[in-house]
Amino acid sequence: MADALHIHRATYSYYELGKTQPDFLRILEIAQILAIPVETMVELLAHPERAALWQTRSRAPKKVADAPVSLGQLYPEEKILVALYRRCGEEGKRLVRETARQQAKP
Repeated sequence: MADALHIHRATYSYYELGKTQPDFLRILEIAQILAIPVETMVELLAHPERAALWQTRSRAPKKVADAPVSLGQLYPEEKILVALYRRCGEEGKRLVRETARQQAKP
């Protein structure tokens, strides 16, 4: 996540630990990467005690798989690609898909 946000890992760790909070623009970026509504991000920041309930309901397995069905089963570099893709506009996403198709081995 830190790589996708272009921030130091310690900074993101501080967000996770509640030592610091991201600014509003960073919250927008995180919500976009996680594909969750900004309202949900704001709610989780305003009421961190509810985050544990949200996490337990939606957590996917984190074991890396050759044929992943969830983000938790991706390798770290694959997660970074997904996060960066989610930050792209529509044209950027189209270019990423096109490039990936061209580079994929048959």
